[in-house]
Amino acid sequence: MVFSHYNLYIISDFDIRIVHEDQWDIDLLIPLNNRTLNFSSKIQTQDLFDIIQFPHVYGLLVRIAKSDDNNSATLHVLRNIDLNSTIASFELNYENLILSIENYSLYCRMNIINKEE
Repeated sequence: MVFSHYNLYIISDFDIRIVHEDQWDIDLLIPLNNRTLNFSSKIQTQDLFDIIQFPHVYGLLVRIAKSDDNNSATLHVLRNIDLNSTIASFELNYENLILSIENYSLYCRMNIINKEE
């Protein structure tokens, strides 16, 4: 599944659902079905880190502003459907980046990569 709006580009083997939208922002939920999430980043051909692993992840919540001049998203790694169950959250400037979420047999992986790659 692909989400490509408001300068955000996500390619996912999982569904991408809009769970909230108003005139200012939009929340996307990507259910991962209580899988282990391996998170890695390769930006400008340098690894920032190898893998950060989150076990038993219900899903990812991605909150973005709908403004054309704002390319920041907040990503929440959720233990269950409730936002208060956030295991970790971080902000990301997604301009010129692709978020890729891939399903493997024993885990899933989220990669952040340059659009140019």
